[in-house]
Amino acid sequence: MDDVDEHAKLVLNAHHIFVRAGELLIGSTDAPYEAEAQINLYGNRTDAQVKMSGTVEAGNKIIANTNLVEFHGKQRSRMSRLRQPVFKSSTWTLVDSGLDWVAGDKIYFAPTNMQPWHHEYKEIEEYISATGKLTLTEPFDFYHYGDDASIADDFSGLDMRGEVILLTRNIRVVGEESNDWGCTIVTADRVEADRSVRTGTMILDNVEVYRGGQEDTYKSAIRYEGAMRATTSEVDGSVAWGGNAKPLIIKTSHNINVKNSAFLGGYQVGIYLQTVTNVHLDNIFLGDIKRRFTNPNLQTIDKEGGVAFCSFTSGDKCFNSSVQNSIVAGVIYGGFVVPGHACGDTTSVVFKNNVAHSIAGSGAYIFPDPTINTSSSCYEGSHFSAYKCDDTPLTTFYSTNEVRMRDMLFVDNHKGVSLNIGKEGSNLLVQLSDSKIYGEVAGVN
Repeated sequence: MDDVDEHAKLVLNAHHIFVRAGELLIGSTDAPYEAEAQINLYGNRTDAQVKMSGTVEAGNKIIANTNLVEFHGKQRSRMSRLRQPVFKSSTWTLVDSGLDWVAGDKIYFAPTNMQPWHHEYKEIEEYISATGKLTLTEPFDFYHYGDDASIADDFSGLDMRGEVILLTRNIRVVGEESNDWGCTIVTADRVEADRSVRTGTMILDNVEVYRGGQEDTYKSAIRYEGAMRATTSEVDGSVAWGGNAKPLIIKTSHNINVKNSAFLGGYQVGIYLQTVTNVHLDNIFLGDIKRRFTNPNLQTIDKEGGVAFCSFTSGDKCFNSSVQNSIVAGVIYGGFVVPGHACGDTTSVVFKNNVAHSIAGSGAYIFPDPTINTSSSCYEGSHFSAYKCDDTPLTTFYSTNEVRMRDMLFVDNHKGVSLNIGKEGSNLLVQLSDSKIYGEVAGVN
């Protein structure tokens, strides 16, 4: 897509796109696409399904990829903090100056209190770059905490001002709106009839996926499943939002980096990692994940959470993978359900420097990593912060002889930390060290 006028808008309408042996490319690393490009995917839950391989269920209303999908959009200013408090019925606020936000951009305001669903999706009417003044097309529905100066220095670097997330990108993949069946993008490897193997690689760089994910399935807005051969796949600077299912699933896949991206809106679980190797989440924002049962005929009990890091099935083993520097706000059950690390390991980054707040449950559940042989004797978690969770900031209740938690920061949560061992016996030990716990602080609940 070269030599396109910068104001041109390219639109591709399809029921499904199967990239089996070819390539679907928009822009490049050296020359990101500057105009607008939109792929509209059509269909409903009863349409015929695309078949990819014997082990991966592809679906419909889909981009199915077993070779190369690579999109590079225009880089945007992805996030700001609120620089003043926001009150209901106001139509303006202050955010960081110098952003590239413009009228018509869609944005998300995260909850900042113990009411997890006090988040908002809004549209910009005007943004003044010199001052950071942001005016919206509609008034706020809720209070959001903000301040011109962060109080992070008083709380070991924890910034509790409200996050404002930019949703708009110039490359969009959209599930059309005639029904509630979302679109999905899936990448997998494929064994052909002649036994040759295709390697699925997907790079989404500053891409927006809107109305993605298919209700009551594991067909998320963005999915890697059985993608084990690529040296590097990546999601960077992108956003998936507005769906009614899971935003991101990475399953039985290797060598994937997800960074500087936001996943907003969905049900049951936000980000789901299962049986992965060398998969890393860094600087992610996840929010607005709700309980999915609106149908009384669905009688099972859901497993729920924000980031389910190799925790959805018992004993799941994931290798050389991590979640770092990420924020979860406004989700159900637990912000993070994640493995810990070996006792005494001061270099581990498996789960490090993450924050959960405004959770309808606990900030995190940290469990013994089944890939570490000594976890049944002792395991450890560290470098985690949580605030304004409506249950505990951290919960453990797993089978081991010793639990150690250290370098934790918990502020203004409904309940205190809950560290337990999930078995009976003598010589069991729970230890919390080098951690800080605060009561009520700034921000209205």
